Amino acid sequence: MKAVGLSCLKYSLGPILWLQGQQVRKRTLILPEPTGARNGQVGSGESMRLLILGDSSAAGVGVDIQQHALLGQILQTLQADFQISYQLQAKTGAKTGDALMGLQYAIDKQWTDDRVFDVVVTALGVNDVTGQISVKKWRQQQQLLIKTIHNKLKPKLVIISGLPPMHLFPALPTPLRQYLGSWATLFNNELQTLSGKFPQTSFLAVRNLPQPLDVANDGFHPGPKTYQKWAQAVADLIKNLS
Repeated sequence: MKAVGLSCLKYSLGPILWLQGQQVRKRTLILPEPTGARNGQVGSGESMRLLILGDSSAAGVGVDIQQHALLGQILQTLQADFQISYQLQAKTGAKTGDALMGLQYAIDKQWTDDRVFDVVVTALGVNDVTGQISVKKWRQQQQLLIKTIHNKLKPKLVIISGLPPMHLFPALPTPLRQYLGSWATLFNNELQTLSGKFPQTSFLAVRNLPQPLDVANDGFHPGPKTYQKWAQAVADLIKNLS
C-alpha cells in the first residue's frame, strides 16, 4: 500500500488507531537499555573502527547486557579476526532526525580524536513510523544522515539496517499492527532504494531474522536470537569487505 492509501486509511480508522495507540503506550512494558561498555577496544588482527548508530534496537533494548545485544554479538563474531575500536551512539526513542543531530554533535563536540570509522551500522525507523513522520521527510532525513556519515566519517562500508516486521509485533493490536507494519514496509522500500544510490553502502533486511519471530517480553523489541542473527548478517558483510 502506498502512502496516499495509508493516509486515507488513517483518516477512516483514525479514532480506532488513536485509541489503540494510547492503550499500547499504557500497557507495554518499558525495558531499560542493557548495561555494559559502549566504547572500547577488543580483539586481535586487522584494525577496524566500528560505529553503531540508532534507536533502542541499536542500544540493545530487549536483553540485559551489551554482550547479548547487537554490539556485543558483532564484537564476539569478529574479534578473532579484527582488532575493533567500537563506539555505540544509540538512544531509546530516537528518530532519524534525533540520530542526525546527535551524530553532528558528537562530531563537533565529543570526538576529539580521529573521527574516521571503517564501518558504520545504522538502525532507525520504528520511532519514525510510530511518530508518523511522512515518507518525504523520512527520505530527506535518511539521505542527509547517509551523506553526513560518508562526508564526515569516511567509512569503507555503511550498513543500513531495515525496519523490523512491525506487522508481527505481539504488542500491537489489529488494525494498528497492520497499519504500522505497512508504513514500515514503505520505509524499508525507501531505505533500500536510497542505499543503492550511495557507494560502499549496503541495505540489510532484518524482517526475516529470525523466523519464527523472536521478541523480548515487551512484545516490541528484538529478542536475543534476533540480535544474534542480525549481528551475524552484519559480520558477514564486514568480512566480505576485508
